[in-house]
This record gives sequence, structure tokens and C-alpha cells, in this order.
Amino acid sequence: MRATEANPEFVFCPKCGSSTFRSKDDGRSFLCEGCRFQYYINNSSANLYPFSKIAVPTVDLAFVCEADHWEQMKPGDDVASIEFTLPEEIDLNALCSESMKQIIQFYLRKERLKFKNE
Repeated sequence: MRATEANPEFVFCPKCGSSTFRSKDDGRSFLCEGCRFQYYINNSSANLYPFSKIAVPTVDLAFVCEADHWEQMKPGDDVASIEFTLPEEIDLNALCSESMKQIIQFYLRKERLKFKNE
């Protein structure tokens, strides 16, 4: 089995049970022709998130940047909204994933060290 191929368990759609659950992009995603459920494969990951009652492997990434303005920033694709919160004000217990907590904790430690060295 290649890295992006679905597990043998995915002979049938995990949502409706249809046998019309097929890949049209070399195993990167699967679409059920019956209920239109789409399942994406991402085996290069470390975290599992529940999505439509299926454990989906994903990767959490964080980027730090500066912007001159925010006027053109708009949610799109799979982003519902954009929110701004100071990192030190984030309630880590409210986050759904351990890796997101670790990313924020790492960032806060790095910023504290940077501040001490200035």
C-alpha cells in the first residue's frame, strides 16, 4: 500500500455504507458517489482528529508574521472565520488538540527568552 492509499477497511463509504466510495486522484481523497461524503488522506501526520465520526490524520502548523494591514484578509475554503487573540490570553484547556497547545506553549517560551535577552 502506498503512503496515500486508503486502508483496506475503506471498501465502503464510512458515512452511508455505499460501495461507490472511490478515489479519483491517486488515493489522496475519496468521494462517495452515493452521499457525496469526501474523505482526505494525509499520512504524513502525527495527530488524529475526529471528522464525521472518523479519525483523520492531520498536521498542525503555526506561522508568525507581521502585516501592514488586515483589510483584505478574508476567511475562505475551509476557514470559517478569522480571530485575533494575544497568545498569552489563550485558554489552552479550551483547545481541541494537544499539538495546538504545544505550539502555543513553545511560542510563549521562545518569546519570553527573546525578551530576557533584549
